[in-house]
Amino acid sequence: MDEERSLEALVKVEALKKYFDQEKTLGLISKAEIVKAVDDITFDIYERESFGLVGESGSGKSTTGRLVLGLMPASAGHVYFRGNDVFALNREELRKLRREMQIIFQDPYSSLNPRRTVGQTIDEALDIHQLFPDKAERKERVIDLLEKVGMGRPEYLHRYPHEFSGGQQQRIGIARALAVEPKFIVADEPVSSLDVSIQAQILNLLKKLQREFQLTYLVIAHNLGVIRYVCERVGVMYLGKLVEIAPIEALFTSPAHPYTRALMSAIPVPNPELKREEIILTGDIPSPVNPPSGCRFHTRCFMKRDWCETHEPEFIEIRPNQFVACPFSE
Repeated sequence: MDEERSLEALVKVEALKKYFDQEKTLGLISKAEIVKAVDDITFDIYERESFGLVGESGSGKSTTGRLVLGLMPASAGHVYFRGNDVFALNREELRKLRREMQIIFQDPYSSLNPRRTVGQTIDEALDIHQLFPDKAERKERVIDLLEKVGMGRPEYLHRYPHEFSGGQQQRIGIARALAVEPKFIVADEPVSSLDVSIQAQILNLLKKLQREFQLTYLVIAHNLGVIRYVCERVGVMYLGKLVEIAPIEALFTSPAHPYTRALMSAIPVPNPELKREEIILTGDIPSPVNPPSGCRFHTRCFMKRDWCETHEPEFIEIRPNQFVACPFSE
């Protein structure tokens, strides 16, 4: 974090849990099961910071993002935005909060209404929150937003989402998120559906807009390269749990948790003469319906001890601002 950034947490997540009920049918018998998608996680996001969440598919990253925005109720725990408990707000209070908290979706096309033009899509957000009541001012606002995301041609206002490429559709989604002047944006896999050649353009745009509008980001991704380029701190998730939180450079130079080390070892190294320890995880990811006792990673861990099977590890600070849920980490 730079010295000018506030040390005050804009978003505080405390002991957050999200369990889903589901029915499993075996023949004529139905059995109720509980999916522990997010299970007791805690972290802070500071003003004007980019905080990343990374992990394999099914680790609970996207569910966490939606919980933080109040898009679904939590099973337990709290999310505080500017000191206000998101889950304690009434409907009107939550509607007002929507102005300050927005989301950029993974699939830009499915997030846009195919029956609305680009201009109508962005204008709708302004209308819902009763911003710029004068129609001429509102149109100027829409045009200005499109220019800021690199979509400044006047004819774009009257085109529909299917007339644009994936990268252009994501730029439209970003403009819509910016329309209501938010302070916090969840970017849920914002480039995973885009061509590699376009990904860097979108990431550069997100960084530029963050500086211009003093935004705070929660960036959700499975690609560690994306996280490293955009974020300053990162939380690593595994099976609904956070296993490590660290500044981005510390995570890449000195990963501590065995799962983090395994993720890092899978990143290709551009220098063929540079050797990196290769860690291959054995076995499949356990089911969130019946997660392992003790440390959830112990069934695949190359550092496993008997202790790990019966004890759930707590976070310990092994280096400044680097926390790991493993007592045997280096």
